[in-house]
Order: sequence, then C-alpha cells, then structure tokens
Amino acid sequence: MIKRKAITQELTPLIGKLKERLEKEEDVIFAYIIGSYAKGKAGPMSDIDIAVYLDRKKEEIFDRKISLNILITDILKTDEVDLVILNEASPLFVHHSLKNGKLLFSKDEKKRIAFLVKNLKEYFDMQYYYGRFKEAILKRIEEGKYGL
Repeated sequence: MIKRKAITQELTPLIGKLKERLEKEEDVIFAYIIGSYAKGKAGPMSDIDIAVYLDRKKEEIFDRKISLNILITDILKTDEVDLVILNEASPLFVHHSLKNGKLLFSKDEKKRIAFLVKNLKEYFDMQYYYGRFKEAILKRIEEGKYGL
C-alpha cells in the first residue's frame, strides 16, 4: 500500500469496535492484527494490517474483500488499512504474519487450529525452496545482477 497520510486518531478504542463488528460478520471465522501495530512498532507513517479467515468459496472472496475493506476503513476512520484474506495468502506470508500477530477473535478454534497446522505443514514443506530462492537473490545482489 502507498502511504498517503499519517493515522492521527487513537486506534485502541476503534480496534475494540472493529473486533465487535467483525465478530458479527457470519463468514469471518477469525481475525488478527498483523504488522507494525501487532508488534508495537507502529510509527507515524504506519498503516494498520488486518488478516481475516473467511468461510467463503474461492470465487466469492474478491468481492467480499472489497466489502470488508470498506467496513474496516469506516470503523477505523482511516483509509490506511491493508486487509489480507488468509485463505489466499502464501504459507510464507501466513507464517511470518501470524507468528507476531495478535488474535482479535476466533469463533471456531477447531477451524483456526486446523488452518494453522495446515499452513505450518505447507510452510515447512516449502522452507527449503524459500531458502534456496533467498540465497539465489543474495548472490545476484552481490554480483550486481539483481533486477537485470
């Protein structure tokens, strides 16, 4: 997301309202705050990152993301929101995000734990390849060939 302006209002009370409202959304099974706000490292130009898991068919997720984004920006009173649908996120992204994320709520712990276990398996299955990819990029950077 390209940052346009600083978030000037205090978000703590608004996060409580967001939690209450998202819990009422039938298809939102669990939600996290991720990124700098979750780590307590938000600065003046930070956006707020929200990750949700939906009980939706894959073809319905795009439209639902738009409606949820509108809902979240209205509640938080800022456009500086980055919404991630966990159903569509890569194992690497999910692993790193939820490792430091703060759980807002979970309506179904069995589904949440099943998702986390499935994601961990996929992440560890791919970890070797992530490492090789990272090594290849670092080598290209050292050789001055990155981006060419």
